[in-house]
Amino acid sequence: MYQHILVPTDGTPLSASAVKEAVSLAKTVGAKVTVLTVIHRLPTLGLGPSYPYADEFSRHAHADAERTLTEAEQEARCLIPGFDGAVFSREWKDALWARFSTGAPRRQRQSVERYSIVKRA
Repeated sequence: MYQHILVPTDGTPLSASAVKEAVSLAKTVGAKVTVLTVIHRLPTLGLGPSYPYADEFSRHAHADAERTLTEAEQEARCLIPGFDGAVFSREWKDALWARFSTGAPRRQRQSVERYSIVKRA
């Protein structure tokens, strides 16, 4: 049936319930779960390269993404006995780009470039 379930999450209560359902389904069918969250980059058009809050925005965005993934990991620990955690990986952006940009219209490819992808493997 299912071998691998991809669950996008943004940390909202609705997406948290989606994570819970995905983990429950994975436990039932013996599938692997990958939880994905996306960090929006700060639009700096017209702000110049020395925009003083860019680094702070990036730190907070990554901290929020890490918190969201940690909450999903805790959900998995509650539902799957013996769950051994996850490894943080940033290489997923390239994999996602290669997967979804091939043959995609230019407008869609550009929309993918605006995001920083964070994933736990």
